[in-house]
Amino acid sequence: MKTWLLNPKFVLNFMDNRPPSYLKVTLTIVDRNWRTNTKNIVGCMIGIYLLTKTDEKLSKENAVRLPTFIPLNTIHEEYKGTELTDL
Repeated sequence: MKTWLLNPKFVLNFMDNRPPSYLKVTLTIVDRNWRTNTKNIVGCMIGIYLLTKTDEKLSKENAVRLPTFIPLNTIHEEYKGTELTDL
């Protein structure tokens, strides 16, 4: 739970409050920062949660899609159609 609180969070706002039909998000950890954690396989995993926007505090319970955590310093996630209309 501690890492959930420490991880960066970003809010995407769309024009006209309508989400696009396709969205690609790329997340990269700077190579020198990532390499320091490679001895700990769990510490070097990254993933992206796609959450619905609410007036409440961000919570995993609002997840539209849960991440697939992988031990890489760059990941690309693509979102289409109904996943985005739930935002």
